[in-house]
Amino acid sequence: MINALVQGAAKKGHYIFQKPEVKERLDEIDPRLYPAYLGIMAINDFLYFSMEQMIEQMSQTGSGVAGKVKLENNDDEDEDEEGGEEKPDTKIVAEGLIFPILCHEIIKGLEESIGRHGLPEDPEMSQQVRDVTDVLSNEPMQLRIGPEIIEKIRFALPDEMFDEDNKGLTPWFHSTLYKTDAKEFLEIIGNAISEDMSKVKRATAKFREIMKQAQQSKKEYDEFKGEEGTQGSDDDDDFGLDDLYRDLGIPRP
Repeated sequence: MINALVQGAAKKGHYIFQKPEVKERLDEIDPRLYPAYLGIMAINDFLYFSMEQMIEQMSQTGSGVAGKVKLENNDDEDEDEEGGEEKPDTKIVAEGLIFPILCHEIIKGLEESIGRHGLPEDPEMSQQVRDVTDVLSNEPMQLRIGPEIIEKIRFALPDEMFDEDNKGLTPWFHSTLYKTDAKEFLEIIGNAISEDMSKVKRATAKFREIMKQAQQSKKEYDEFKGEEGTQGSDDDDDFGLDDLYRDLGIPRP
């Protein structure tokens, strides 16, 4: 289920090239890029639902794969010694045949880095889970159902999740959600995507509890970083990701 959420966010996110400021830059490079990307990605989406057998066969063999991403430990020693900035502990290495696919893989990497909070703490069991779930043959179905699940969860979130005060809360909310006991996690998601509004309301109430836990975790982190004399997380959105996710309809606070 977490992988479906990751794929759903990435699938919605690869349409970043439609943002006016991105389209403007693409047009400066080559006016043919935007309509080409639009056509390619539309056909790609169509094939996932109209040529299921072909997609399944391609996923089994790995043929036709136009992008990939992996998370690595950040062992890069090219650190700005003068600035003394702390290095992130994870490096996202993404490849894409064209720009929208590269965006898909980068967003997938961002989401996967948070999704790791849903893995068992035991390293051996964690690897066993990865071996079963993180396989190419699972991706077609995740890509089909992921965007719809993302949409339903978005509408189940409490309104206060979208308050300006909660900007930058996203990773804390998701990591807290993913740490939830597996049975409870599936129940929450099941309620969120249900057609029964009473169940959706139960999911919203649970999301509100998780949001409060996430706020507390973020507050403790901000205070800790403040004591270290580093910049607080008011700048967590340095790259405009929160605004991007909101524009794309991805369920981000």
